[in-house]
Amino acid sequence: MTFTKNNSKKLNAFKHGFCKSSEMLTECLNFRNEMATAAFGKDCTDGVRFSDVADHYSVLNRVYRFIPGDMIDEFSCECNKADRYIDKLISGREGEMMLFDTLKHLTSLNLRRTNIEINDLVGETDRRTEMDALVVTARKIYIIEVKNPHYDITIDDQGCYLLGGRRYPLADRMRLRTRMVSMAAIRAGIPNPKVYRIVVNANSNVHITSNCREIRVCYLDRLISLIDGFTGPDVYDIDQMESLMNEIDNVTTESFYEPSFDVSLLKTGFNHISEALERRRVTNPMQNIFRYLESIVRKEYSV
Repeated sequence: MTFTKNNSKKLNAFKHGFCKSSEMLTECLNFRNEMATAAFGKDCTDGVRFSDVADHYSVLNRVYRFIPGDMIDEFSCECNKADRYIDKLISGREGEMMLFDTLKHLTSLNLRRTNIEINDLVGETDRRTEMDALVVTARKIYIIEVKNPHYDITIDDQGCYLLGGRRYPLADRMRLRTRMVSMAAIRAGIPNPKVYRIVVNANSNVHITSNCREIRVCYLDRLISLIDGFTGPDVYDIDQMESLMNEIDNVTTESFYEPSFDVSLLKTGFNHISEALERRRVTNPMQNIFRYLESIVRKEYSV
């Protein structure tokens, strides 16, 4: 294991503290891998978490006693927060990929856009929204949000559900998306667009229950039959469908976002801890050896 005072140079991810939404998961994983590689002195890719780095330093601190325990605890807390955020991104990406693959099996005439962000409210500043999928058929326009939860979700009558201890306003987000798509449809020559909102559950082992009349929930394996099986006359011709998608493309954007964990705190904490460890090893080499041997005897330390 090697530690240097230049570990900060090894942490190149999130140079500006933010990135595009489409790049967030990759940037987070790069950040985690860079920190693990710097901490363990070897290339670390899949399977190593921020919390592994924090636990590693916690064990070393019991051996070398190089930094106050509360600093390790603060670093560990932010590491756990970052790991949870990455887990959420991974789960969301898996759900999106399952949705995108499913939509390929639609047999009815359709045009679609996936994983898009639009900014299209005239007179309102900085009102953006993301959509997992927008599907336009000859009969209806579908705004689709996919969820890949690991626990049951209940959407209340106000269209909200608990996410990370906070109420997520799903219905409000869906209304905003509907308004934006409807405005684009009107510009495309569709005077009374019929927009249908669906929340898709990609995990068949858990339940998503909606008590909100505005939100329809279905399992992923029912989505194709729901769209293809809709009965009724054709409302839009192909020219209108293409015009709508052109309008959507014209207002598609890609914003920059910060992750939900403190990148600066993690970088600063990592550098401070690793530098303190290096100083302790250099100034007290014999004491460090005795403590190391003692820890092996007590089976408190594993290399």
